[in-house]
Amino acid sequence: MPLRKITEYGMDFGIEAEVRISSKGNEYEVFYYTQEAQRGIVELLLTAEDGTRG
Repeated sequence: MPLRKITEYGMDFGIEAEVRISSKGNEYEVFYYTQEAQRGIVELLLTAEDGTRG
């Protein structure tokens, strides 16, 4: 599985990470999207959709 890290832009956008340990002892991150980030993603998707309508 590819390793994913939050960029500085992602953190500024409102994406947060929480480190967890699996039952097998492997460390991994869970990403959380704040309400601000969720709204921003929807706005980006709507803007992209508007741009494809010509």
